[in-house]
Amino acid sequence: MRRLHIVLLILVVLVLISPLLTGSVAQKQFNRSLVDLEELVPGLAFEETQAESGWLTSTNTQELVFKGTLIAEDGSAEDQHSGIFLETEIFHGPLIFGMGDPNMPAISFGAAITRSQVSFDKGDAEPVELPGGIYNRISYGGSGSLSLVFDPLAEEFSDETATGGASIRWEGARLEVDYNAGLSHVESVGVIKPLSVVSDEGEFRFGEINFESSADYSDFGIWTGSSSSSVEELAVIGSSVGLPKAFTLRGVTMSGHSAIDQDRLSGGVTLSIADLDMDGIAGNSVRFAMSADFDAATIGRLKDSLENPDPASAELSMELPARMQDAGMELIAAGLTLEISELQINTAQGDARFVFQFEIPESDLSGEAAAMNALFSMSAESNLRISRSLFDYISQSNPVMAQQMMALLQTGMLIEQGEQLTLEAIYDGGLLTVNGMPIPLPVIPQ
Repeated sequence: MRRLHIVLLILVVLVLISPLLTGSVAQKQFNRSLVDLEELVPGLAFEETQAESGWLTSTNTQELVFKGTLIAEDGSAEDQHSGIFLETEIFHGPLIFGMGDPNMPAISFGAAITRSQVSFDKGDAEPVELPGGIYNRISYGGSGSLSLVFDPLAEEFSDETATGGASIRWEGARLEVDYNAGLSHVESVGVIKPLSVVSDEGEFRFGEINFESSADYSDFGIWTGSSSSSVEELAVIGSSVGLPKAFTLRGVTMSGHSAIDQDRLSGGVTLSIADLDMDGIAGNSVRFAMSADFDAATIGRLKDSLENPDPASAELSMELPARMQDAGMELIAAGLTLEISELQINTAQGDARFVFQFEIPESDLSGEAAAMNALFSMSAESNLRISRSLFDYISQSNPVMAQQMMALLQTGMLIEQGEQLTLEAIYDGGLLTVNGMPIPLPVIPQ
């Protein structure tokens, strides 16, 4: 009986007293998740506008900020406040009882569960709150599971003069993300339901979007993994000068993969568009496939140079920062390959196809010597095929391009092969040929 009392006492301490201790842990884990997210998406930041701590729950309000997206008159970059707010309730563990929400279990165990509401500024009216929320289950070790569940939204907007406005119709979204401590491994799957925005400027809409991905953060500071996505429809119909009259994509699918093996980063991407409609001209389709192979360490340094520029090189100049130039030379010296295995464009007027291969072998040289060596040791090959009917259509509809394309025909850069016009270019050991004809290269000063 005495043991039962001790067990009951421990449970009371666990349920009633431990939230005071785990509250600080939960707050730290929540802040860490935001920091990890900012690192995962460069240029994104969360600015705290309000914070309150309680015994069982805490509340934080953050505004989404886009870093360095506005350029001031003196050339400096300024952060842009989006007007999108994230109000988060943090329910302290280790035992968290039902929050009155059907998307969360009645009893949960862990450091914390967060429930966030998203709202955005509507100008002179009250902020609009998106129906649904973001739920994040955070463990003591830092791993977690994130769920975004948004219900349908219909909202009307009007400008300051009340002479125009816009309307939004959104059927909602659902996203599930699992991550480990430190966000070095992330898996996600989700669907974004159709959205339409109609205003005096025109109309924008997209159909259902499905996506899934798995990614790992490597020691080189590079994300690798695989992803796939599909877009049912994306359409822009403009009534103003700034928007196209009609532009629609249908049946869009895209996939990508990357991996690091023996310090080499390799990967590829494929894109397919089943139907492309531009200004009422339908029946167009596109297929694209590309792969590449680079030195992983050099790509990591180049990525770091782009994301964290050297303050000493912050002056406005057309020259690249020194360390970016160095990384570029190292990339060449380490060798690289690039291949566009397919770029196929099908239109009602005809078809066009382009393939390309490019390779620079590895060398022991550095700096400008590596660049000069690459110039004479690299190899490249490209092949362009365009149907005569598409060639004639482009020539008739664009007088400027017509002159350029006729010049290619007259000089033998394009040759006729039946109903096709072809261009085959080969570069090997410093010699360039186009359709078998040697092309002199400009003399490079030593």
